[in-house]
Amino acid sequence: MSHMKLIKLMYLIERQALVKSGRLVTFDWLVSMDHGPVLSATLDKINEAPPANPAHRSYWHRLISAREDHEVRLLEKSPPVDALSPADLKLIDEVWARFGWMNQFQLRDWCHEHLPEWNDPAGSRTGITVADILKAEHFSEEEIAEITSAIEEEERAQQLLR
Repeated sequence: MSHMKLIKLMYLIERQALVKSGRLVTFDWLVSMDHGPVLSATLDKINEAPPANPAHRSYWHRLISAREDHEVRLLEKSPPVDALSPADLKLIDEVWARFGWMNQFQLRDWCHEHLPEWNDPAGSRTGITVADILKAEHFSEEEIAEITSAIEEEERAQQLLR
């Protein structure tokens, strides 16, 4: 799959989880780039060459190939999904059903046209906040504060568990 298509689909999954349930799947840093919104740390992993020694590879590089000619592929026939909830898996299926038929450029163009939180960074990158997305989806200020607070609490709890 094109790495740009993968990163767009992952962004759309993250965005849809936020809008539908007020939570995040990856907790990645959301940013606007020239080709649209992306998950920043995930894009860094895609662009990063995996270490030569398989024992030193990140979880990402044990499951996803190095980028070759703008393409990535699964390294395992059935990658583990135990970190995903049934709701996450359903959301992934929904995003794939809606957008999976698009190529990377169709997805880029769709994101530019339909996602108000994306701003053209003119060759750089600018952050997208949870509040930016929720405002674009017409959540109230109270709802935005509540969701943002809950996400921050969950992030703190995850950091304590690491």
